[in-house]
Amino acid sequence: TIPFILFFYFQDKAKQEKLIMNSDLDWTIVRPGQLFNGKKRRKYKLGPKEGHYIFTKFISRADVADFILREAEQKKYLNKAVGITN
Repeated sequence: TIPFILFFYFQDKAKQEKLIMNSDLDWTIVRPGQLFNGKKRRKYKLGPKEGHYIFTKFISRADVADFILREAEQKKYLNKAVGITN
C-alpha cells in the first residue's frame, strides 16, 4: 500500500503526466526507481512498470542521465512513459 502522505504525490503525478500525454508536444516520461549517487553502468532495465517500484528498485542518477541523453538522440520511447531501474 501507498503511505498516506504519498497519496497526493501520486495523484498530482498522474495529473501532470496526463497533461503532457494529451499535449501536442513530443514527449517521453521517465519514471526512475529510487535514485542514488553512483557510477554509470548502462545495465538498466526499461519497461512500462519499472518505475512503479520506486521504493524497492534502485537506479543511479548517472544511469538515468545516460538514458535521457541516449533517448534524446534515438527517440525509442517518443510519446511513451518508460520506467528505468538497475
